[in-house]
Amino acid sequence: MIKLPVPHIKESFKPSHLLKTFLNNELGMLCQATLDGGLGYMLPVPEKTYRRLLMLQNVLVNHIAHTAGLNPKSFR
Repeated sequence: MIKLPVPHIKESFKPSHLLKTFLNNELGMLCQATLDGGLGYMLPVPEKTYRRLLMLQNVLVNHIAHTAGLNPKSFR
């Protein structure tokens, strides 16, 4: 069995660190559970992070073939 190296993740991007940061600042948080047993949460992100993710989404929309010919901006 081959053991793959664990990718290095900056401490500030680890989910546990993000959760502690937002709980300490008393910002809003939404927890969710799915029917298949998954758990998730949504947290507010800084404006700079939002802009960067929006740029990434636009690049992916323009460069990846759309499933069944549907435009992802029209069918959100």
